[in-house]
Amino acid sequence: MDSNKLEIARKGFEQTVLYFQAQNEIATSADQRGMSFTGFAAVIASVLISSNQIVPLPALNFLGAIVVIVGAVIVATSCQPRSFYIAGNGFSNWKDSLKENEDLLNVLIDHAETNEMRMDANDAILAQNGNLFRQGMQVVLGSTFITALGQVMALAHATL
Repeated sequence: MDSNKLEIARKGFEQTVLYFQAQNEIATSADQRGMSFTGFAAVIASVLISSNQIVPLPALNFLGAIVVIVGAVIVATSCQPRSFYIAGNGFSNWKDSLKENEDLLNVLIDHAETNEMRMDANDAILAQNGNLFRQGMQVVLGSTFITALGQVMALAHATL
């Protein structure tokens, strides 16, 4: 067995494990950010609804709050439980290789390729959830801005 190839395979396999760990940290941080933003959106919706008595267009605040809640639900959806691969393998994934006394180089290459396929699946999930977060955030912030702008314009019109 070529020791250089074996060392390259080991390093490659180790890198796939590190990549998994980074993906899991990114996913955890994204979920925390999503849930924090969902809470922020709930506060915005509460403020919009509770300020109905002091604004010129209460219906606009009510509608704005509904849209903010929809945006919050979209953001929360990005944090829902999902199938996500984690670093490592159970021993059962190595048993056949052990039983067949397979060459370590081939085993490491096989596991690294399997990890890479799983990392690609994780990347797709992260991208999809990132898009959901971004869309929900845009709905929340856009609705808040439009609602506030509408109230300011109505107030300005009323004072003329």
